Amino acid sequence: MYALPDILLLIIALLAFAAACHMSFRSIRFLKHAEQKDIISPAVTVIIPFRNEEKNLPELMRCLALQQWFAEDEIILVNDHSADGSVDCIPTNMDGLSLQLIQLENSQTGKKQAIKAAIALAKNHWLIQLDADVYLNQNWLASVRKHLHPDLSLLIGLVRIKGRNIVAGVESCENALTQITAVYSAAMGSPILCSGANLAYTRPFIQSLYDRNYKTHISSGDDQFLLEFAKKHHRKISLIAEKNAIAEVQANSSFGAFFSQKFRWASKSSHIDDQNTLSAGLLVVALCSLFIMSVVRLTQEMSWLAVATCLLFWAAQLVIVAQGSRILATRLRPGFLLLFPIVYPVIVLVVSILSLFIRPQWKGRKIRIR
Repeated sequence: MYALPDILLLIIALLAFAAACHMSFRSIRFLKHAEQKDIISPAVTVIIPFRNEEKNLPELMRCLALQQWFAEDEIILVNDHSADGSVDCIPTNMDGLSLQLIQLENSQTGKKQAIKAAIALAKNHWLIQLDADVYLNQNWLASVRKHLHPDLSLLIGLVRIKGRNIVAGVESCENALTQITAVYSAAMGSPILCSGANLAYTRPFIQSLYDRNYKTHISSGDDQFLLEFAKKHHRKISLIAEKNAIAEVQANSSFGAFFSQKFRWASKSSHIDDQNTLSAGLLVVALCSLFIMSVVRLTQEMSWLAVATCLLFWAAQLVIVAQGSRILATRLRPGFLLLFPIVYPVIVLVVSILSLFIRPQWKGRKIRIR
């Protein structure tokens, strides 16, 4: 006879695998439906906050120069007290397109202050926010522009990881998982994830967030708290699924940088009020813990029940990551794809525990989390 805890673990693993299959299927259906929208083409203002991005700005400016611009479009770059040659990488003009460079005052620091400064100068109704380290397809702007519908307040763009080293492999798998979560939650009518690296919103909407000082004192979370604010005030949110609209971000250079980024993201979790987001986060931690428990149980007793439980937990993650990589058009090496479901639960638990004690940094600054 098998112990009740072992049977319960198997049932949970079965449910996890079934949920993963549903998540994959539902996301694909959503993407097919999302591509059938009428074409809308409003003028836009592209906002790019940056700090010490000397290595990345030249490539971003090259990508922007290849886009299809309207006469009313504009680009606003905001320098958050860079200490390198970032400013020298910005051209004085771009084929007649309005290009502005703002220097933050000494009393202003951080990405949220940079965005606020750009909003004050923006002329267009639709604003598109980019990180300074993204790479863009030459049809990126045209793809995003046609999804900026008048009834929307927030448009979520997807992000893909670029790189070929081991860190990039792990990060690409994790990103595939998070991006399909963003797609699935949007498909279910309650998006829980978005990235400030590729995001569009209306000026009245973002201005209302700053007018109400909604969590603007917290250094990180400009994207996640913006999404939370939109849901709290019942604004219409959509997600753009076209592959041309995906922004690429260079993978972290080391596992130290990778974990530092995760600690920074985890630091804002204590300020999240959205119940769906919190529930999803707790569910991930719980499932990762149960997977590790099942592996430990397998080392103690090699039974078909323990093997089946581990395989189901592993397969559930494999299905999600594989489908996420398909959505992002990311080619994952088979080795990374097969091993990531074993490594990811450990990463989740390590970050969850250590983030309680580690105060993260970003480009030489301590992150304010109070």
